[in-house]
Amino acid sequence: MSINIDEIDSVDSFCDDVRALAARGDLDAALSGVIAFAAGFIEQEATWATVLSSPELDDLCQELGKVSPHLKTGDADPDATVFVVTAVAGIGGHTRVLMDLVRADPGKNATILVTNVEHSLTDEEVQNTLKNVGSSAKIEVATNLNCAERLRWLQDRLADLRPARTYILQHQFDAVIAAALQPELVDKVIYFHNCDHNLALGVHIRHFIHVDFNGKGYHQCREQ
Repeated sequence: MSINIDEIDSVDSFCDDVRALAARGDLDAALSGVIAFAAGFIEQEATWATVLSSPELDDLCQELGKVSPHLKTGDADPDATVFVVTAVAGIGGHTRVLMDLVRADPGKNATILVTNVEHSLTDEEVQNTLKNVGSSAKIEVATNLNCAERLRWLQDRLADLRPARTYILQHQFDAVIAAALQPELVDKVIYFHNCDHNLALGVHIRHFIHVDFNGKGYHQCREQ
């Protein structure tokens, strides 16, 4: 789905167009459209350094990720913890915050799931990056998949692992994560609003525990 921000009349009309794609069975185009919309919006200078969110886009993502009846889930495993991220990098604080969370969580079995949305990281690159910062968690990376396939991969892994705690450290445009984490697949979900300087997907998802890292984000998110 090709997106031109300047040609979109409203968020509601955009959401209707995405729903029409999904209704025709093109889930990949629907998810790709949301990703492109969010990424394009972020590039608008008028949105920089502003805490923004969209309940309409978050509701849309959850609609796109509705769990198929064939996906069976059991009880949550108290020893299982999952960390869902878009990507990792050897520089910057994002990956080191992830490692702090892995070390702080009491679970015995930690798994990091990397959606790789808008990235082309190899499994080896991710393994080496996390090894260099001292990761002891199991690591799984979605590679060579379209957006719909990434969504199903993530939901299948969550259904298999059934974590008691799921931590989200996503890039703000990652509609796959916002769609995949359905209440049937996760128990406690902690959403770290780390992309608080511009639009981020997932802010309004109701079963997420919302964590802000600074005062501006904290007060803004609670006012909205």
